[in-house]
Amino acid sequence: MDSHTPRFMGTLKRVEEGWTDYNGHFNMAYYAVPFDRTVAEIFDEIGVGESYRRRTGNSFFTLAAQLNYLRELHAGDLLGMTFRMLDMDEKKVHFIMEMYHAEKMFRAATMESLVVHIDMRVRRSSPMPPETREIFAGLMERQKDLPVP
Repeated sequence: MDSHTPRFMGTLKRVEEGWTDYNGHFNMAYYAVPFDRTVAEIFDEIGVGESYRRRTGNSFFTLAAQLNYLRELHAGDLLGMTFRMLDMDEKKVHFIMEMYHAEKMFRAATMESLVVHIDMRVRRSSPMPPETREIFAGLMERQKDLPVP
């Protein structure tokens, strides 16, 4: 186990049988699925998910994601995710997530992402409203003493 105790965010997820390959392990193409689902849950929880899009006409699109595969996982393994803000500006949010085997408590993968705020009416990037920037700034402040993976 890593030197810190992870605080999982979002719901725990299981590696689905259909996400495995002929080697009998979690296929690299599917690692993004539980990460993406967890981001959607976290964004919903903090108020910038689907309800934000409906209410404001704004959303977030992923610009870049870097996956690192650290340990092998198999069908049925229970996954827990961490979420750590790294940086932000008026249009973008930069974060990193860790995927853990939630029962054996080893880190299996990381995903670093950069998302951009989008005005859905024109489907172009746009500055976040002040209250949205405050949500992410508050999250960064609360996480400032957490270790960066």
